[in-house]
Amino acid sequence: AVVFCLTSPVVNVQAESWSWIKVADNVNLQSVDMVNSTEGWAVGSEGTIVHWDGIRWNNIGSPTSANLRAVDMISSNEVYAIAFAMVNPINESVIRWDGASWKNVTTPLSYLRSVDMISSTYGWAVGYGGLTVRWDGINWTRTESPTNTPLESISVISATDAWAVGSNKYDSAIFHWNGTGWKKVWR
Repeated sequence: AVVFCLTSPVVNVQAESWSWIKVADNVNLQSVDMVNSTEGWAVGSEGTIVHWDGIRWNNIGSPTSANLRAVDMISSNEVYAIAFAMVNPINESVIRWDGASWKNVTTPLSYLRSVDMISSTYGWAVGYGGLTVRWDGINWTRTESPTNTPLESISVISATDAWAVGSNKYDSAIFHWNGTGWKKVWR
């Protein structure tokens, strides 16, 4: 089964049919990630977290009331989500599932928008103002960025190959991490 999250309902695709599954009242879901057909997470507004167990979506307690913008699973026991606060940057903008509960993870003061992890010791998150932060298994560390453009999404292939995209009302761009620094590669 492949699952897509649009707003409150979750769409579950099985074979050639779609089915609507209600997961929470009055929330906007923002992101979904699955590691297999029986294990997945979706996140959304006001700290909403729902877990797919292969049968149903279950509401799970959240350590934040901030809007959750993105979720990324390494495994069933290691999941990261981005908390996004529009008013003030926050130091706990990443939350982590350790197989038992969600916990806040301290980050540099930030407005993060996207996260992609390749292991429990390596991943990236990006956000407003060209913000790029890297996870080393212990800390999130800000890295130098070649842009002030808000970064909206990141895809990490390896420690020497990551891609980020961003745009504002004047420009769009693609950036590449080569293991030592970020470089603008398009626009």
